Parts: sequence; structure tokens; C-alpha cells
Amino acid sequence: MQIILLLFLFCVSAINAQNLNGIIYENSENGKTTPLPGVNIFWANTQFGTTSDGDGKFSLVKTGDNFTQLIISHITYEPDTIMVKKEDGFIELQLTQNREFNDVLVTAKTTGITIKEFETIHTEELGRKELLKAACCNLSESFETNPSVDVSYSDAVTGIKQIKLLGLSGKYSQMMTENIPNMGGLASTLGFYFIPGAWMHSIQISKGSATVINGSETMTGQINVELKKPADEKLYLDIYANSIFKTDLNGIFSFNLSEHISTNLMLHGEYFGRSIDDNNDSFLDHPNVKQFNILNRWKYADQTNWNAQITFNYISDERAGGQVGFVSGTSIPNPYKTVINTERFQVWSKLAYIFGNNSNTNIGFINMYTYHNQKSLFGIRTFNAKENSFYSNLIFESNLFNVDHKFNAGASFTYAQYDETFINSNEINDEIVQGIFTQYTYSPSQSLSMIAGLRADFHNEFGAFFTPRLHFRYSPIENTTLRFSIGKGYRTAKIISENISLLASSREFIFHENLNQEEAVNIGINLTQYYTIFDREIRIGLEFYRTEFINKVVIDIDKNSHEVNFYNLVGNAYSNTYQFELGYELIPDLDFLGAIRFNDVKINYSGKLMSDPLNKELKGIVTLSYLSKLKLWQFDFTTQFNGKSRIPNRVANEYSPSYTILIAQIKRIFEDWEIFVGAENITDYKQDNPIIDASNPFGPDFDATIIWAPTIGRMFYVGARYSIK
Repeated sequence: MQIILLLFLFCVSAINAQNLNGIIYENSENGKTTPLPGVNIFWANTQFGTTSDGDGKFSLVKTGDNFTQLIISHITYEPDTIMVKKEDGFIELQLTQNREFNDVLVTAKTTGITIKEFETIHTEELGRKELLKAACCNLSESFETNPSVDVSYSDAVTGIKQIKLLGLSGKYSQMMTENIPNMGGLASTLGFYFIPGAWMHSIQISKGSATVINGSETMTGQINVELKKPADEKLYLDIYANSIFKTDLNGIFSFNLSEHISTNLMLHGEYFGRSIDDNNDSFLDHPNVKQFNILNRWKYADQTNWNAQITFNYISDERAGGQVGFVSGTSIPNPYKTVINTERFQVWSKLAYIFGNNSNTNIGFINMYTYHNQKSLFGIRTFNAKENSFYSNLIFESNLFNVDHKFNAGASFTYAQYDETFINSNEINDEIVQGIFTQYTYSPSQSLSMIAGLRADFHNEFGAFFTPRLHFRYSPIENTTLRFSIGKGYRTAKIISENISLLASSREFIFHENLNQEEAVNIGINLTQYYTIFDREIRIGLEFYRTEFINKVVIDIDKNSHEVNFYNLVGNAYSNTYQFELGYELIPDLDFLGAIRFNDVKINYSGKLMSDPLNKELKGIVTLSYLSKLKLWQFDFTTQFNGKSRIPNRVANEYSPSYTILIAQIKRIFEDWEIFVGAENITDYKQDNPIIDASNPFGPDFDATIIWAPTIGRMFYVGARYSIK
């Protein structure tokens, strides 16, 4: 079927528009030029545009006119307007720094969440504007104002948060850092805490099956985090503190060492050491935390053919919780303890070569090494694990015939060694995956594009498997975009590390059989429609995604309240997600975003098809953001409506109640710095008695994992940021 579609599209291609590719440089006061990210590029008198990436590069679908005006703008640089010829395929531009504040700049107003309109795959980008609407201390807290990603606590002891995309756990989404697969393996649960919010330049969320370039693991989508580059800021400092006296400190320092070499150093410190038990169940409401995180990036760009960078990251994270006696030394005998201590080191590199003056032909080589050492204690149960892993990906990209046809091809290699000790059982295993892939992109015009990809992987345990994926984008009329995707995904489950929160109970872990590789098919359709009302743009989004499992590792907490049963899927398991989204500028500078999502997630548990436990069937969100006319004050307000979810191990068909969460923040903006105050969970809504049998934590009924609502009440915070561009 794929081959027929490809041949059909080849045949119907005629005289169509092409892609305009380019790179934008900063022409600084000392005469040096460096690639400039975050530049707005758009066609004059249209809504079609894009933004330059971290390397200053951009790609924009051309119009059909022989000569077209292209507007280039950036808040701190002089704008430029150039004429682009129809035959132009690549351009280089330089922007000059603008220090005159009385100059009039031509800029394009953007919202915090940007839909990549000309991307074949539906992609939402959360920029700094969106990330700063809430406290956003780390990646796990970056989605509170986002309608697509759910965030909730996984238990009432460790404070660990989990995300869900398309109604399924975050482990079914491929997490990436700068387009490198990351936060898998032993970091699949705590990895969200290892990326500070202050370090993030943007987050891209792609739903459904992704491209085949980054592997076969994607089942529900990709979440990619772009970290700040040396060109983003020369200096950045911030401090955050909340009403329970948890404190975060961040610093970023960037230097240009020569015309071609730049570096930045990122520092993060986090500390909370108090004992708080507001519900008087003898357990800490929030674990004690100490984290030190340092990242150093080196970047080389000769602005002609070669680009290279290498990044080092070291993390030390300590989390301690449990009964109050463990921390404060009260009279509780033999208190229940939870300890998760992690030491993690990573180094990753990127090397790219552009052939001649043709930016459409290039080769990239990506490598990452990870060392992860984790020691965990839950009461009397221990889980200690080490990981040494290496990932490599070689990618070649070029045009096929002309710029309407592009192809990628390459090979990847993954090696991971895991040394895991669970209670008194030790297991050492190696995972080796070798893969090759090819991908074809057809984009004859700004109204039509397609991506078809296929990869073949060989796993040392599960053998060979193939991953086909297909994406279509079609715009039948102006301001209307339809997208369709279908593809398979495969992943190998890491049972204990992915479900470490279940150790915060007395449940016995029972493995019924050797667990097979998980396999699923995802199909999705998305409609984006724009209208103009009162000279302001309104965006409407409709989408449906279905994830159907061919095999799934079933985690059954319904069969027996004293057990967690693991076995391969027998029968059906699927997730259907429906979402409606609307964005509009209600009045000048007051942005509104509203969305509602329905989740239908069912899994066959021991022969009975039931709703996934603790999975919200309905989610609604409304955000309001207002920036004063003089851009001195910003006000952000978010309302989250959370529907009911099925509670396991209780009376048949028992569901949790629905509830609403309110979040607000006020920010005062100065020239180089800003201060902010805010509140989370303003209504102070909390789950009553979140820990079952808290008075007997070593007894058979103890369970701190049946969590369907917040376990921490109203929280106020204050902070300040200082930045020099």
C-alpha cells in the first residue's frame, strides 16, 4: 500500500512550489557572526512563517509567485525584508544588533504554544513564554498549562510525578533531549526531574507515530526538550522558593571563546529538608530532596561546512521520605523509610557536515554515553541498579531529483548493560539493538506533504522486527490543515524501574511468564482550522488517536489487593483519545486557550476488559494570559478540570470524584530581570487519606499508590530571574 501511494504522488507532481532553506547569523558589534536562533521568518501579507532553530537554520515552504517578500524579525535585532526569487533554494542572512529603543521593529506576535503549521507531523512547541506561565522547576512541572499532557503523582510517599500522553503512561512516549533518545532505562521514572526548567529553551510535543529516524520506541508520540544554547543568553540567574521552603537556584554562563567556538555552563541546585505532615497520617507529605546538576556544552561552527558540539552532564539526586520519625527522630519505633539516591553522568556529541554550498545534502553523527547508579529503599525492600549504555545514530540527508523530494537514510546502534538487585535477587543483562532506516519526504507545495519511513532493527533477545510509518499533511483551502498518521512501535519494558512507585506498598511482585517485547499500532487524524474574528486569529483543533496493542506487558493491580501481577497481554488493550482545542486573543494582549479531552483506555485484565485504573476519563483546561500594553506586567491563570477515574481493589465499579485545580501567577518585567509570585492548587483540593493503612506500613494492607488527586495542598511561591542576552 505504501509503494502504491508513493508512486501515485510521484506521478501527480507537476509545477509546484519548493522549500526555501536558509541560515541566519548575528552580526555583532565586534564584527563576529554566529548562528542566531529564535528569529521570526514569514511571508509578507500571509500567516505562513517559521522560526530559526538553535543553529540558526530554517525551512519554509515557498509561495508560487516569481518574487515574494520575506520578512525577518527579532526583538533585539533590526528587521529585514528581502525579495526571494522562485528559483532560490537557499539563502544566508545577517541581522545587526539594534540598541535604539525608539526604533520601530516589525515583529510577529506569537502565543506560548505554537503549532508548526508546515510540519507534516502535528507538532506543538512550548516556548519560553509558555514555560514561564508557571513555576516550572523541572520538566515534570512544565505541562501544567498544556492540554495534551497529563501530570499526576504516582504515589503518596516519593513525590514522583508521572506523565501521560494520549491516555497512556509516559513510557510509551519517546523522551528526547535535543533530538537524542534519552530518559529511558533506569531514568524512565525520575528522568523528568533531571532537566531544570531554567535550562529549557523549548519543548516540542508530537503525537502519534513519529519518524523512524530516532528509533522504534514511539507508540503515542515524542517529547523533545531543546536546552538553551550559548547564543541564547550571556548570563542567566534565577531563584525560586515556595511556602514550604523548598528552594531552587539556577545559573547559566555563556562565552564566545573565538569566532568559531562557544560554550555555556549550566548549574542547578535544589533543596528541601523540612518535615511536613499536614494530614497527620505520620508520613511526610513531601520527601526531602537534595539535587546538584551541572551541564557544560562546547559548540564549534565554521559557518560553512562543519558543525560540532559536545555536552557533559552530571547529576546527584537524593530523595528521602516515609514516616516522620525517619527524618525528625520522633518516638515512632522502626519508622518506614523511602530512599532513592541517584548518580548520573552523560556525555553526548553531534557532528554535522554540509556538502559544498548545498544545505540540503548533509550527514550527521550522534553519540551518547550514559552511566546511571541508583540505590533505593522502600521499607524493607531494596532496589539497586546500575546502567551503562551507549547510543549512536548516523543520518544522511539529501534531495532526490529536486527539492520536492527528500530522503534520509542511516544506521543506529544501542547497547545497554543493566545490573539490577531487587531484594535479594541479582540480574545482569545486556540489551543490544542494531538498526537501519530510510525515510522519504514529498513536499510539492505548501498544501501537501508526506513522509514515509521504514526501519529494520535486530534485538539480541527478540530478533528482527520492522517499523513502518506514514504521515500525510493536506491543506485543501487556506487556513485549513488535515493530518493523518499511522505507524508501529516496539519497546522493551524495564519492569522494576518503570514501576518503582509500586514498591511503596506491601504488594508482592509476581511474574507469571517471560515478558515479551511490547508492540502497538497508532493511528491518528488531526484538523487545524484558523478564522479571523474582529481582526484577531482564532485557532480550532480537532483530533482523534487510537493506540492498539498487539502485545503489552500487563501490570495488574486488580487481581489481588496484595499483589502486582505481570504477564503478557491476552485479548485486547487500546487507548482512544478525542480532543477539542480552541485558542483566541479575546481582547488585545489577552490570550485564551481552552481544551477538552476524552480518554477511553481499556485493557484485558485476567480475561476481563476493564478501564485502565487511575486514568482520568475526562480532562479540561482553560488558560488566560494577559500582557500589559507597556509589557511591564504579565498575568497568567489556569483552570484544570479532572474527571473521574476507576479505583482498583475496592468495591466493584467504584470511581474517584471529579475535581478542579486552579493555578495563577503574576510577573513584573524589568529591562534585564523579572520577579514573579504565584500559587498552585489555590482551592487546596487534596485526596483524603491517600495512604491505605498508614498506621501499619509493614502490614499486608499498606498501599501508598492508589492516587487519583493531589496529595499536597495549596502552595505559594516567589522568585526572580536576571538575564543578559
